[in-house]
Amino acid sequence: MLNKRTYFQLIFLIFLIFDFLNLKAQTPQAFPYQSVLRDAAGNLIANQNVSLKFSILSGGATGTLVYQETQNAMTNNLGLFDVNIGQGTVTSGTFSSINWGNGSKYLRIELDVNGGNNFVVMDNSQLLSVPYALHANTSNSTNNAHYIGESYGGGIVFYVYDNGQHGLIAATDDQSAVAEFMASTNSGHPIILSHTSANGVNAGMKNTLFLLGQSTYIGSTYDYPTKFNFAPYIAYNYFVTINGVTYGDWYLPSLYELQLLYDQKNLVGGFNFTNGSITTCNTSNAYLCSTSPIPTSVNNPVQFYMIFFGNGYVANTGNSCSQTCRVRAIRHF
Repeated sequence: MLNKRTYFQLIFLIFLIFDFLNLKAQTPQAFPYQSVLRDAAGNLIANQNVSLKFSILSGGATGTLVYQETQNAMTNNLGLFDVNIGQGTVTSGTFSSINWGNGSKYLRIELDVNGGNNFVVMDNSQLLSVPYALHANTSNSTNNAHYIGESYGGGIVFYVYDNGQHGLIAATDDQSAVAEFMASTNSGHPIILSHTSANGVNAGMKNTLFLLGQSTYIGSTYDYPTKFNFAPYIAYNYFVTINGVTYGDWYLPSLYELQLLYDQKNLVGGFNFTNGSITTCNTSNAYLCSTSPIPTSVNNPVQFYMIFFGNGYVANTGNSCSQTCRVRAIRHF
């Protein structure tokens, strides 16, 4: 019966061959592995289909599993086979997400000489030579990565994507506690002529620009204090200067962006958490967004979604009162 020592006579040769020039030029998401298989008597295991399981562990031989895959390979007449680790059938993790520069990495190799799934651990050793290009690729994407809760770009990061290269930033405090958004028949109050249904990341900027461009005011004269209390106007005109840099590209978040902000309200800070009353006229802790539901009638004023930050309740502005809500501007990077 074949056992671990059968294969690991070293003649179970492990060649972790890193073609550094090619890796650096192409930065592939894989690296080559070669081995020669012999049985306990030293005879080559030639021209045979074998199964392999590769596991990459972080921190030690029994460390955290960060990636695992299986592969099948055919030995040649010299018992040699070669595969590319990173191009097998993935059973755990993502190869491209391995942070090669964070802690030691170990490669565990398991083998079934009969090509099945009865794997036997053959080796578990540290990768002393980290694939340089893979390490560099990881470093480039992680060293500059932003994170939720980071003080950056004039506010606090509350959402990231593209491995932390892009995301959303919230202002550190509210821009208004009494901002208006609903249409009103009162002279000087803003009236919205068309709804803005865009939603998702960065959709708030599109909504904000659209609202500023197509809103108008009822009455023969502008009521400037009310005009300047218009929620999109407040968010759009917000700016902050930090360390000599002025950040001025703020906007009123879409519903999706406001929900993301609500999820990180404790980390960002500065919000009104009082539960208050979930009504269209008692909105002391409701924050407005720039996304509106489709009006049920052409005769009804456009309303907008808001989120009560005391409990996460989503409602829409009513048309029965001259209602005010809070504004927290955001920007993207």
